[in-house]
Amino acid sequence: MTEPWTRRRFVFACTAWSLLLLYPVSGLAQDADPAVARIRAFYDALTRSGHGRFVIMSAKQAVMPTTDNAAYAAAKAAAEAWTLALADELAGTGATANILVVNAILTARMQAENPGKEYPSFTHADDLAAAIAFVLGDHAARMNGKRIRLHP
Repeated sequence: MTEPWTRRRFVFACTAWSLLLLYPVSGLAQDADPAVARIRAFYDALTRSGHGRFVIMSAKQAVMPTTDNAAYAAAKAAAEAWTLALADELAGTGATANILVVNAILTARMQAENPGKEYPSFTHADDLAAAIAFVLGDHAARMNGKRIRLHP
């Protein structure tokens, strides 16, 4: 079922370092920083819309830290924890909060600059875009508080 263009959809996407508020999806963008401190601020807008979506892109390191990436992993884990807490609070409102997890992102430019090079643990940018589109859509309305792995 196609939704009417007049229906407003609140969408929030963030990383551990910055937050991008999109309202509506094709509308204005406003930067807010730091992300973790801002997540709770969107509760009212998400629930008021009845079908708000909050999505962060995280990294597998959030649950698999090493000595070399502990600070990065801690920031990602904190953003994930806040997102899962928001998901808990959104339960039953029609709004959702989910996490998309990658190792690294592969772009068409990277492939063009390195023809034949293998990127076995990378998530292609097109696959990430498709996953974002899915979790923002109505088909994923019952997915709330999920950590979705997009890497091998």
